[in-house]
Amino acid sequence: MSAVRLHPGGWLPEVHAALQALLDRHGRGGPAFEAAAPPFAVFDWDQTITRFDIGDAVLAYQVEQQAFALHHPPFWDLLPQPLPPGLRAVAEAVAAAADAQPPPRPEQAALRAAILAGYLAAGELDPQEGFPWQTQILAGLRVAEVEALTERVIDRALRAPLAAVEHWPVEPSDDSRGLRIRWAIRPYPAMLDLIGALGRAGIDVWVVSASPVWVVRTFARRLGLPPERVIGTRTRVAADGTISHVVEPPVPATTGKVEAIKHYVHPRQRPVFVAGDNITDRPMLEYAADTRLVIDRGVVALREIALERRRRGERWLLQPAFELEDDAVAGPASSVSVTSTP
Repeated sequence: MSAVRLHPGGWLPEVHAALQALLDRHGRGGPAFEAAAPPFAVFDWDQTITRFDIGDAVLAYQVEQQAFALHHPPFWDLLPQPLPPGLRAVAEAVAAAADAQPPPRPEQAALRAAILAGYLAAGELDPQEGFPWQTQILAGLRVAEVEALTERVIDRALRAPLAAVEHWPVEPSDDSRGLRIRWAIRPYPAMLDLIGALGRAGIDVWVVSASPVWVVRTFARRLGLPPERVIGTRTRVAADGTISHVVEPPVPATTGKVEAIKHYVHPRQRPVFVAGDNITDRPMLEYAADTRLVIDRGVVALREIALERRRRGERWLLQPAFELEDDAVAGPASSVSVTSTP
């Protein structure tokens, strides 16, 4: 039995008991612990370790601040075509100017609409195609720039009230389609406590997220988690640190999350524990060798799968999204989700 005790705060009693049993079975000193093949656990990041989404938050901040590599040709290829006449020329000229001011107001509005339309279109695709867009749109920026930008977003988001929401229409004259912006992110204390308990028990913890790898690693570092154990969507990076638009497989979304585990963590050994919150986490949850934890934030399809698997006798845990006090912390910024208003 592991000597590590998990704090009960925030957990349903039956979920806490099952997680403690997992630690006792697979933790150092437990009957299933193998020093020659140390166990590992895998967590999704957005809406699993935190409330709301850091990848979407960074994109929202970029849209608000026009913080893109407007001088970089592949950036423009990612936007829906055709673009408004003259938009690219004006934006590139302004970006090349010494004072680095944003484009004039009409061009700002047109560029924002094009980026939002591109994001919305990507989100309507299969996740294997849609998720990389958020990473590809970083093309032309350097890794260090993205990390610094993410730090600013984290600082803003941890101060923002959880209830703060904005709706950004794709077209200013049409509110029917757009993005719902939440200017807040909070880490779940109970999830951070679980991650710490797993680590103390000798169970390595990995993060597998569809968000851009440099963004999630920056947030993980802020929370004291090893960034080298964060797997995210990535594109090729030049020797000088410039990010390209060329995606490096596997894309860690849906079945790609399992492929990412095999590629980066272990080609055959399965994680003893997996935590996720969305139907796109299903393949990774099913890949767990012992216990699966679903953070139930209202994704009905995933909840029904978990309940059915429990009826079959499998170890699937359902934990309602944690209650959070809306106070200031020291950390992130916004969260975006695709919306369609009737």
